[in-house]
Amino acid sequence: MNGGFSPLDERLGVVRHSWTPETIQSALRFGTEIASCRRAAESFEDATKIPLSKSSLHGLLLEYGSRLVALQAQEAEQAVRTPGQGERVRRDGPEPDSEVLAVGMDGVLVNIRGEGWKEVKLASFSAVEVEKREGEDPQVHLGQHSYRATAIASSLGHPGG
Repeated sequence: MNGGFSPLDERLGVVRHSWTPETIQSALRFGTEIASCRRAAESFEDATKIPLSKSSLHGLLLEYGSRLVALQAQEAEQAVRTPGQGERVRRDGPEPDSEVLAVGMDGVLVNIRGEGWKEVKLASFSAVEVEKREGEDPQVHLGQHSYRATAIASSLGHPGG
């Protein structure tokens, strides 16, 4: 938020718009799905009866797009960061919403230039959904997949031992 009147509002992330968060989200959806800001603003106004100029929509897209790019850059940096010796890194993210999960795990050695061999531990989590039909065997489906990976320093000089 550039040049706001209240530094505290900016630090706290208080929205400087008169629209509700839901209205902003809807306007952004129109702005990202329709290539022209003019057409997107017109479609938004037709659908919601809330006036929105193309320049206001363009400003919203720039503001929230910049936030998204910064967040994605931060997440990408964290995802590829190599942990230090003995450091454990916890990756947070959505877990499958199910009482029964399928879990798969594996590991692989990767030679990271300048750092040597690291073991990468991989895990996948999937919700198990069972579909029962009368007179047939149950059908098992996996959905809502979630994945984790972390590198662990290896004392190995090379992959063979």
